[in-house]
Amino acid sequence: MVRGEWDIANVPELLAALQDALGAADGRRVTVDLTETTFMDLTALEAIVGLHRTARGRGGGVEVLCLGDGCVHRTLTVSGIGDLLDVHVVDVHHAGHESS
Repeated sequence: MVRGEWDIANVPELLAALQDALGAADGRRVTVDLTETTFMDLTALEAIVGLHRTARGRGGGVEVLCLGDGCVHRTLTVSGIGDLLDVHVVDVHHAGHESS
């Protein structure tokens, strides 16, 4: 699970986590859970797209989980990157969050 805000300042940590997930998936599908991510900039989106390209090149894939009413879903949608990735909107109650 990727939590918090992801931008140019901490994207190396995100890249490391994504590479670890890809290695653990051993060429299979990688799930990136962004349900607790509150912000992503272009560098974070590029990291996820890079993971997608690498996984596809190995015969695998990437699915992204996010909340439908959050910044991440909006960013994926507006940028068009959501069309490239296998994005699944998770209900806030199933993601372990409390509704406000």
